Amino acid sequence: MNDKEFSAKQLDLEDLYSQIIESTAKMLYGAGLVHADLSEYNILYDEGRAVLIDIGQAVLLSHPKAEEFFARDCKNMSKYFTTNRAAFMFFLEIMPIS
Repeated sequence: MNDKEFSAKQLDLEDLYSQIIESTAKMLYGAGLVHADLSEYNILYDEGRAVLIDIGQAVLLSHPKAEEFFARDCKNMSKYFTTNRAAFMFFLEIMPIS
C-alpha cells in the first residue's frame, strides 16, 4: 500500500495497542529487557504491524531504574492511546510508513 492509499480509517487502534503490549511483554519476559524510551515516536506502522524502534537504549531488568523506566513506558502508551486518539489518527494520515 502506498502513502496515497493509506487511510487512518483502515487502522485498528485496539489491534495496534495489543501488538505494542505483546512486543513489550516479549522484551520483558523473553529477553529480560525494558525499552526505557517507549513512546509514539518509537513505533513504526508497517502493513498492519507495529514495529518498535530505538531498542538500543533498552536496559536489563537488573538495572536500578528498570522498574521506573517500565512504568514510564506503560504510562506513555496508555496516555497516548487514550487521550490523543485524534492526534494519533492525524499523525497516521500524514506520516504513514510503507
